[in-house]
Amino acid sequence: MNDINTLAYHRGIRCDTDEWVYGYLLKRKNKTYIATQDNMDYMVVQDNIARLKLVEVIPETICAYSQVNDIDDIKIFDGDIIETVAQQDTPFRKQTTLFVQFVNGSFLATGDFALEAYEFRFCRVIGNFYDTPELNTENPHMLPTVSEDLFDIFK
Repeated sequence: MNDINTLAYHRGIRCDTDEWVYGYLLKRKNKTYIATQDNMDYMVVQDNIARLKLVEVIPETICAYSQVNDIDDIKIFDGDIIETVAQQDTPFRKQTTLFVQFVNGSFLATGDFALEAYEFRFCRVIGNFYDTPELNTENPHMLPTVSEDLFDIFK
């Protein structure tokens, strides 16, 4: 079941430390933030307004959670590089590398062929565009982009 928390779950690279942070995406005054799970536990309500401690992130590194985990139960995000797992209980007969993208409101993995998000569960995350761009041999020209419809949920 998809709820607001799952649909809004993202990751991005912190502006201050260049480390990944995971949580809920917010955009305010031309800056992009993620409210982390830890921060959500410490939400302060004052004058009927929830005040969160937010972590500013580099907008170009925002990656949306696909709502699917890989074969090892790792969350799969836009910008991840995944590998098909060729074994008896999966539909794949060969191992290949695919690049996960959020395109026109849907998650796809492309490479030698394309997969829809529900098929990601038969794959394994092996890296992502930012930390391991050398693994993106199938689509070296493709860059993940922050789709403005990621922010539609807050309008």
